[in-house]
Amino acid sequence: MIRVMRPITVKEVAETVKKLIGAVEIEYKEERPGDFEGKIVSAERAKRELDWEPKVILRRECGGILSGIKEWEESLITKIVPYDPYYTYHPNT
Repeated sequence: MIRVMRPITVKEVAETVKKLIGAVEIEYKEERPGDFEGKIVSAERAKRELDWEPKVILRRECGGILSGIKEWEESLITKIVPYDPYYTYHPNT
């Protein structure tokens, strides 16, 4: 099987996330000094030396990340305790 490696843009990631979670507005801004310009990376050496190829499908990977974020948020909700004005937070205890 021949795989075509291609760059994935920030716009493509944003549009994929929008498809997965729905009502999200993508906000476009003018480029600013210091913005990430992207990098092109290659797995050719890994293929040549290790016979390994990346198998990342953007939609699946974004879905997995979003699912993990949702689980993390839900775990935080279960840890919320009622407000106690007399409680003092002690991080080293």
